[in-house]
Amino acid sequence: MPENILSTYPVDFERTAIAAAYRNPLYIAGEVFPRVGVGRKEYRYTEYPIAESFTVPDTRIGRRSAPTMVHFSAVEKPGACEDYGLEDAIPDDDVRNAPSSAANPIDRSTMLLTDLLMIGREQRAAALALDKGKYPASNKVTLAGNHQWSVDHADSDPIEDILGAMEGMVVPPTHLLLGSVVWQKLRTHKVILKALNRTDGDRGIARRQDVAELFELQGLVVGQTWVNSKPRGQAAVLARVWGKSALLFRRDPNADVTGPPTLGVTAEYRGREVRTGFDESLGARGAHRVRVVDTCEERMIRRWRGICSTRRWRDGCVV
Repeated sequence: MPENILSTYPVDFERTAIAAAYRNPLYIAGEVFPRVGVGRKEYRYTEYPIAESFTVPDTRIGRRSAPTMVHFSAVEKPGACEDYGLEDAIPDDDVRNAPSSAANPIDRSTMLLTDLLMIGREQRAAALALDKGKYPASNKVTLAGNHQWSVDHADSDPIEDILGAMEGMVVPPTHLLLGSVVWQKLRTHKVILKALNRTDGDRGIARRQDVAELFELQGLVVGQTWVNSKPRGQAAVLARVWGKSALLFRRDPNADVTGPPTLGVTAEYRGREVRTGFDESLGARGAHRVRVVDTCEERMIRRWRGICSTRRWRDGCVV
């Protein structure tokens, strides 16, 4: 018997499509940790020793000998997706009395719940990607004093900082991630503007594409999301989710939980799912329940044990 017949709140395929298609251009978690499907909630991902990728064996073949046999000692590690979800109840009167020109209240609730789930994912992704404990000492630095990118001083040179970091990375980066506050300072920094304009002029505003091309990167990602740090019922205190950090990282479009080298992925089990049903116990005439669920896990995958293919600056790019 199909699962939906047994469920009080069956899967609503029409609104599942709404949740799956919903996008907010301000959210960048998917650009940092792209979603990849896994067949089970509990999955396994792989890591490889760095030496195996850079130690060249004897490649000569004798006239009557076999080629050198190479063994790769990949290590499998366990991961597990978690259930994240939110629910709303819309009184039946609201649905029946909604203007014909307005969006269906159940559809609108689906989108609002999905958006809140996405903000939660932004928080998780930022906390993981910018966790200084995830990076060895050689792959992170705190800019201080006159070296901060927000300071108008000769020692403030983001080009030198970024190029030096790129040179020290074993795996070339493809993207530069910046918190919005950092981006506003970097895009007006005189060193950046002079390099882009190829003149002594230090006034103007740089575009993301231009800065990415300056460093020969595929893209520049800016985290702009705000989040309220206070519990519901208290006066709101808004803060930037992506803070004042910068991160150079590699994103491979072909990566999954088994390879190739990339910063990380979001393991996704079944994708976003919407369930709806009618609850007669709520309100005077019952209410329509809407539940949006996302079963996933943001996973930073160190493809090579002992080294991280990123370079980041911690809370020191700007004052």
